[in-house]
Amino acid sequence: MKKQGIEIDRRINDRAQANFILEYSDGRRFYAEYLCDLSIGGMRIEALDPIKPETKLIISLPSKPVLKIEGVVRWTRKDGHRYQIGIEFPAITMEQQFSLKEIVQSLFWEVSRPTRT
Repeated sequence: MKKQGIEIDRRINDRAQANFILEYSDGRRFYAEYLCDLSIGGMRIEALDPIKPETKLIISLPSKPVLKIEGVVRWTRKDGHRYQIGIEFPAITMEQQFSLKEIVQSLFWEVSRPTRT
């Protein structure tokens, strides 16, 4: 959100950077796109085609077992030849929240893990 030329970040949850393919459906088709970042409250994906805001999605996150969660598209922005899409998780259960927290923590660990030389 912008207020008087200043970008305001309204997120209340930490976001972990990610770079893997996830699957989702809008009820008509299945898609496989890149996950860019993830938090307990939502995610950002990079897609070939735009998705209209307010579109409901069923998202499958790779975990054991696979975590299926409902998301709602909040925004879509063109980025070169692709689209950045912001998705919110408006109604997650405590179990889904726990699973998401574990996935996000594992992503933070992967990013912060030192590399050996």
